[in-house]
Amino acid sequence: MKIFSILLVFFLSSLLIAEDNEHFKLAVQFDSLSSAEDKMKLVDSILPYFSQFFPDSSLNKNEIQKTVIDILNSSEYKEGKAKVYMQLFSIDELKQLIELVQLPAFKLLQDNRYKMNQLLLENMAQLIKIKLDEKYNKTD
Repeated sequence: MKIFSILLVFFLSSLLIAEDNEHFKLAVQFDSLSSAEDKMKLVDSILPYFSQFFPDSSLNKNEIQKTVIDILNSSEYKEGKAKVYMQLFSIDELKQLIELVQLPAFKLLQDNRYKMNQLLLENMAQLIKIKLDEKYNKTD
C-alpha cells in the first residue's frame, strides 16, 4: 500500500510538473510572437517615462537606450515576462492568444502601435489643454 501511495504521489507530481512545463513553454512562445521586433521603437516610445527616473543623470540617451534594449533581450527579463503570462493566463488562454498573434491583422496592429500610441497621446494632450483652458479661462 505504501508503494502504491508513493507511486501515486510521484505520478501526480509528474503530471503537475509536465503541465507547468507546458504552461511555461506556451508563455515563452506567446512572448516571442507578441513582443516588439523593433526594440528601438519600443525604447523610444517609453524613454520619456524612464527619463523621469534619471533627471540629473550623466547618462546620455544612447546609453539608456542600449541598457534598456539589453534588458529587453535578456533571458531574465523574458523568463520574468513568461511567469507573468503564466499568472494571468491559463494554458488554454495562452493557446488562444498564440493563435491571435499569428493573424495578419495582429501583425498590422503591431507594426503601427508606436505611431498609433504617439498620435493618441498627442490627441489626449490637445484635449487636456482644451479642457483645462475651458475650466480655468472661463469668462463669466
